[in-house]
Amino acid sequence: MSIPSLRQRRLHEISRVVDLLHDLVPKGARILDIGAGVGLQTQVLREVGYEVVPIDMPSSVYVNDRQIDIIDYDGRHIPFDDETFDVVYSSNVLEHVVDEENFQRELHRVLKRDGHAIHVVPSATWRLWTNVGHYLYIPKRALIYAGLLKEASDNVSMENVSNPPAGLTSRRSVASLLRRALLPSRDGEVGNAFTEMWRFSRWRWESFFRQNGWKVEKRLSNGLFYTGYHLLGTKMNTPTRRALSHVLGGSCHIFILSKAR
Repeated sequence: MSIPSLRQRRLHEISRVVDLLHDLVPKGARILDIGAGVGLQTQVLREVGYEVVPIDMPSSVYVNDRQIDIIDYDGRHIPFDDETFDVVYSSNVLEHVVDEENFQRELHRVLKRDGHAIHVVPSATWRLWTNVGHYLYIPKRALIYAGLLKEASDNVSMENVSNPPAGLTSRRSVASLLRRALLPSRDGEVGNAFTEMWRFSRWRWESFFRQNGWKVEKRLSNGLFYTGYHLLGTKMNTPTRRALSHVLGGSCHIFILSKAR
């Protein structure tokens, strides 16, 4: 995804999160922003009066685009003392965590007893339309590979449709390209692009959180439609994407959690 496309989506997303935070914690509350990316959402949260600590892995694809100082961590152990934060927040992070249960224990550990977790996670709608977008994108990629079409900077596709090695001369290269054409790549760490339609469903996320010691206080849509291929990039504005979410579904869930008693 291009940075302008990411910015457009994340600004809409964090505006919804800010509205939720106003009802949960006072200004000055301490928030841990997990997987902070370029730091955009941390900046917004700070501007509205929260004390925000951003962390991310040094292997993040956005490490060279960081706009603020972000604390590096190993993706497993959160480098803070017990009960440090009023809120732990993540955006499109949990699906990329390998050791899910251990990570949830770490979130419990650093969160205060009366604190809240807010997670933005992909929905089954996003996975479904990303799968559809994969097959719609194949003709365009074929033209790009052939040099007949120039790829626009804001129409960057997912990693699974990145340029193939130059000179598809071996059978292995051709077979690899065919697999990538026929089967969309998964987004998370488990399963495939089709089983993720269940893994990213509201019911599976709710079950996962409850099994890991959380009470689901609220669940809502991010109110924005997009896919992993960003076929129109910034050419489709946010009001249009909001309208489409009412018809085609929102691309993320927003969960508000508290510690189960």
